[in-house]
Amino acid sequence: MYRSSEEGLRRFTLQFLPELIWVYLRHSASRERYRNGCVEALLLGIYNLVRDR
Repeated sequence: MYRSSEEGLRRFTLQFLPELIWVYLRHSASRERYRNGCVEALLLGIYNLVRDR
């Protein structure tokens, strides 16, 4: 939805960014670091999309 040309859809997806960062940091600080791959890939993808705009 972030890749959509509609501004409202992009804003909708960005509202979940703080929660995703919190989940990433929480898992990074715990012993379950191996479960962090999906969230890490998602955050990296969002970063690359925002940076390219």
